[in-house]
Amino acid sequence: MGIISSIERQKKNKSRVSIFVDGDFVLGLEELVLMQERIKIGDEIDEDRLKEIAFRSDISAAFNKAIKKLGTRLHSKKEIARFLLEKGYENEVIDNVMDKLNEYGYINDERFGEEFIKSYAKKYGKHYVCMRLKEYGLDRGVIDRLLDYSDDDSLKRVAQKYLSTRKGITKQKLYGYLYSKGYASDDILLVIENLKEINQDGD
Repeated sequence: MGIISSIERQKKNKSRVSIFVDGDFVLGLEELVLMQERIKIGDEIDEDRLKEIAFRSDISAAFNKAIKKLGTRLHSKKEIARFLLEKGYENEVIDNVMDKLNEYGYINDERFGEEFIKSYAKKYGKHYVCMRLKEYGLDRGVIDRLLDYSDDDSLKRVAQKYLSTRKGITKQKLYGYLYSKGYASDDILLVIENLKEINQDGD
């Protein structure tokens, strides 16, 4: 048991304060948590209480960091969890934050996937999109639902654009380019057979 001897606002982070017990620094915490817990100079406090307050403060700080991160663009659950881990938060804190973000609707992998597809499906095939969504940590079931579309029109546009900016393109070169963009081999071959702009020397 000790006595809170001083509460000082931190210079580098104005939203946090430093707590001193019996003249010694013991922890830094979010000012909001300080007010919620009604902590003041002269209060008696023990180690268990300090740990509880520190845990709540970490959750508050991590939640605010996650919200700020999500303000830049949509992120997957895996991205946010990894971001918080890199910031040094413990798994228990991260789990609590992720639960809150999910409860409030701030993170939604299906919505994230839909926006990703809107941005990338016009210039990449489903193989590429699938690979990237896996990297972002989306469940296979979610990915399968999101990939329930045809990328035939996208494939044709990408192929025609590539041909329009280059001369003497062979079938092999076009196939390699489209394959690198994540389109399916059978679909590529079908499109190539119907394009007249290809240099036939490469047959």
